[in-house]
Amino acid sequence: MALYWRLRRLKSSHSAHVADRLLDLRAGLRQQVTNKDNVGELKVATWNLMHFGAGGGYKRSTESLQYIAEIINHFDLVSIQEVKRDLKQLKTLLNDFLGDDWDYLVSDTTEGDAGNDERMAVLYRRGRVRFSRVAGEIVLPPIKSATGVQHPRQLARTPYYLGFQAGWFKFKLCSVHIHYGAKDGQDKALRIEEIDQLAKQLKKRSDDERKREIRFAKDRGWDTTPSASNFILLGDFNIHEGSMSKTALTDNGFEIPDDIDRLPTNTGKSREPFDQIAVRIKDTRFKQGAGGVFDYRDFVYRDGDSDFYRTLSKTHVEKLKEREKTLKAKPKTQLEQARKKREKAKLESNPAKAKKLTDAADKLEADSKELAELMKDKTFLENYLAQDINDYFKQYYRKNQISDHLLLWTSFKIDYADDYLRELASNGS
Repeated sequence: MALYWRLRRLKSSHSAHVADRLLDLRAGLRQQVTNKDNVGELKVATWNLMHFGAGGGYKRSTESLQYIAEIINHFDLVSIQEVKRDLKQLKTLLNDFLGDDWDYLVSDTTEGDAGNDERMAVLYRRGRVRFSRVAGEIVLPPIKSATGVQHPRQLARTPYYLGFQAGWFKFKLCSVHIHYGAKDGQDKALRIEEIDQLAKQLKKRSDDERKREIRFAKDRGWDTTPSASNFILLGDFNIHEGSMSKTALTDNGFEIPDDIDRLPTNTGKSREPFDQIAVRIKDTRFKQGAGGVFDYRDFVYRDGDSDFYRTLSKTHVEKLKEREKTLKAKPKTQLEQARKKREKAKLESNPAKAKKLTDAADKLEADSKELAELMKDKTFLENYLAQDINDYFKQYYRKNQISDHLLLWTSFKIDYADDYLRELASNGS
């Protein structure tokens, strides 16, 4: 159960606002997650919490941590990417907002520029999920081929590999944050390579484990149906819509549940399916439940909330004052830009380029004059500043307080008691 005692430390108007938003958030989570049709007993999620624990402009407020905890608390296991080296904020989230129901495991930071000083964390509800004492970070082995042995390029951020059991369901969880970059070109090639090599390694591990399980069970005359060779591969794959990156998963026997396939998970304009949950299951009793994407912006930090936050955060207030000052000075700034372009045009030997610079200067001077006149109207000035501040709130403030990614989740049926009892019943007939 999420904890709310930290709300008492906020000003009454602020705590009332947060409490109201939490009520809406809880109602939304019940509707979209808890009470959704065909939800399995185990709810698993992945969430990139963008620079979590980085401090500065990314330091989460009490309000934000309260919202993050509320969302996490509606699931049983949540894999988190982009946890930074400093774990204070993660521990605060667990101790002050989630409480004793929850525990966590965390990887070491990945060194080097490509690793971006990031960890991966897995939070799990003690009463629902049991850590099976298997933990590690995946290092790809050498690849044997007809031409010899090839040492693969290791993943920029080391995948985090953990073993769990929930009910009758035993599984290995692998959390990843795949190479980020352009949609095409070298970045795309590196992304496909990372996913393909990792999926191949997990496929081999899964198949080898299953062979040993069957051999062990047959030697003892046991039922070969149960299996612990079940793999859940999830995280931020940076997959773009229509990308071959996803094919690298499916070609290696991983399946993406239909109801979460191709769902956009980033909050930017591109709306890409960056995050994924894929499974490779050997236990034939396994059944998938419902899943989806949860968009926090429908309930907290809403589009029209920017005015409320203008006086709350010291960092936010300073940013807004700086932005307001810049906007008021914009006519003078435009004139200065026009002057520089005219000076550059005088030195330009190419007539076409000189004309282009002069035309740009003319436009800047015209815009400056028009904006200066408009700013004399107090109503226009207030609306002009308010719109820009609202844009800043939507594009930066709430993203830095929560994330530029949305939480992706799915669920699994973990009660196999009927299957087990039917097997026993059939043996006696």
